[in-house]
Amino acid sequence: ALRGALICIPPEQRQPLEDGEVYLDDLIGCQATESDTKRQLGVVEGWQDTGAVPLLTIRTQSGSELLVPFAASICEQIDLENKLLVLRLPEGLLELNEP
Repeated sequence: ALRGALICIPPEQRQPLEDGEVYLDDLIGCQATESDTKRQLGVVEGWQDTGAVPLLTIRTQSGSELLVPFAASICEQIDLENKLLVLRLPEGLLELNEP
């Protein structure tokens, strides 16, 4: 009966997570920063479910879209309280996302 339906659960009713786990929608609005250079990459706007590792959609300051795999090897720090995401980008990732 619910096939194809969008089910929404209020944040206060979500299941508690284990340490180190996050709900992807909690990342929306986080400022993404590159760990090596401390450069501001942009703001997380959403994610794309690829069937494997989700891709975070980051809107850069220039208005372009940056897609970053949501993987432990890339996401070094997630601070939801301060809406901060620190990323160690693989070499060449920024060039892949250029128009």
